[in-house]
Amino acid sequence: MRVDVVIATYNRADTLRETIKNVLTSAYGLTKLYVVDNASTDHTKAVLESVADDRLIPVFNKKNLGAAGGKNVGLKMSNADILVVMDDDAMFASKNPIDEVIRSFGSDKKLSLIQFKIINYKEKKVLGHEFPGENPETDSSKSFNIGYFIGAGHAIRKSVLEIVGYYPDDFGLYAHEEVDLSYRIINHGFTMRYESSIAVYHRKAPEGRLPSKTVLHNMLLNRMIMSRKYLPLHYSIINNFLWILKTLLDSKSPLAILNVLREFSAKRASIVPTILSNDALYYMKKYKGRLFK
Repeated sequence: MRVDVVIATYNRADTLRETIKNVLTSAYGLTKLYVVDNASTDHTKAVLESVADDRLIPVFNKKNLGAAGGKNVGLKMSNADILVVMDDDAMFASKNPIDEVIRSFGSDKKLSLIQFKIINYKEKKVLGHEFPGENPETDSSKSFNIGYFIGAGHAIRKSVLEIVGYYPDDFGLYAHEEVDLSYRIINHGFTMRYESSIAVYHRKAPEGRLPSKTVLHNMLLNRMIMSRKYLPLHYSIINNFLWILKTLLDSKSPLAILNVLREFSAKRASIVPTILSNDALYYMKKYKGRLFK
């Protein structure tokens, strides 16, 4: 079973240097490491060109395709059976991660994706917003089925991406692309799992991040797009209300809400609904999928 690692990066040259070194020295059994540079303006290109390892495949985009678009470039280039996707500010924190990925998938053909244990590098613990369960203090050392995943560290079957589709390319630079992919994975009858034996440190580098106003805008817009695509009407109404209220409280700007509504209205007619099946809704409710949050 061949395993590749895919990393999308933007303006985090020094952090990326450490990540590449970590992956190439700790991921025994790795076939290739695709690093997709989203048109960085710092010295990322020099960092990538300085690495003397045939496993590293640097890719230089002419423009910033965002988190989803950048990952998709590497994911589509790879011919591996399993694709490990990591943030450019993450590092493996467990031994033999590639062997553990192969072991975890095993022969379960319905298992599509494995979420790694994400450990905050500064605090050296699993934080609630990066844990796809209820209580990281009591449950982060267990393994269990999940209804959504966090993108800092995970592995997915290439064959599943060919069936359900890749990350959404129309989500702008950032926000909720993992939730969108989760919906499609579950709607196709596949399962996802949190695997505590594979861990990454997440350093949360400040470089290359979007302004908070842009993040709030993208989060609301993309949730409304997903609501239109996947949710039955009554779920959609509740979801949109809750996200509009949250965005209003966070932004304190009614104008910010109006701007999102205008943009969504312009996109709405082009969105083709693929409503979640009853089985998918049951799975998401059972395993805490993000129907509303």
